This record gives sequence, structure tokens and C-alpha cells, in this order.
Amino acid sequence: LTANGNLQRIVSSFYDSPVTVVVNSCVERPRLCVSENAGVWDRSVDLKVYNKRFCRATSEITVHEPMCAELVRSGEVGLGQLFRYLDKLPTFDLLDAGRTESGGMWRLYELKSKELTCSIFEDFSPDVWSMMLDDHFNEHDNCF
Repeated sequence: LTANGNLQRIVSSFYDSPVTVVVNSCVERPRLCVSENAGVWDRSVDLKVYNKRFCRATSEITVHEPMCAELVRSGEVGLGQLFRYLDKLPTFDLLDAGRTESGGMWRLYELKSKELTCSIFEDFSPDVWSMMLDDHFNEHDNCF
């Protein structure tokens, strides 16, 4: 619950397999005035391991620095990657968390630095820590 922008690395290490991020949408909100430096984006991504979704993350990203806007606008840079690119360790504030009716879990948190603020809602599948596929085990039967 307290992963602070490094969820991909944690899950990838747990499964010893790469995590992919599929950007479902990354939509910039209309600016209220032309002179605004900040931009706000609504973003939705799926995080997958073994090509199976284990989390959907819905974010509101507020950019306070113009140089970050292009990176967010491209939709190709993950939020954790963006903080690493900026060489910033964001503050992490877990706002709420709970269980879903299906047995999964969710959390709402904020990552913040001088350059950007991200309010993130993550909805985890019930089997987030037990998604090993039979084919994966068959590849490694002789490892133990």
C-alpha cells in the first residue's frame, strides 16, 4: 500500500517478469486562460504482468512546469519514470485504501513535487500477488 511511484518495480521483482503499462487515455483538460503554465491531464492506464492486468490506475496529473507538460502530453512516459527523469523523489501521501467487493484492493494517494502533482486511484485485481501462470512454472520446472 505504501509503494510511492515504484509499483512497477515491486511487481516486476515479485514475478521476475517485466510489467507493461498500457495507456488507455491521457487527455489534457482545456485551460481556463492562455497564460496558464500549468496543465491538467486525466489519465488511465492498465498495469500488466504475463499480459494479465493486475491494476487499473486513474490519475489526475497537474503539471506546474512547462518542461513536464510535453512529457505528459506524449502519453509515453510513466509517472514514476517522469519523477526519475526529473531526479525528484516525490512526497507520498496515502489518502485512503480499502477492499473491493470482488476481494481486490484499492488505494488513493498523491505524489507531489515542485514540478507536478499526481492524484492517483489504483484498483487492484484480487489475484495481484498470485497470478503465476501454469506455462510460467513449466518453463522453470528444473530450477529447484
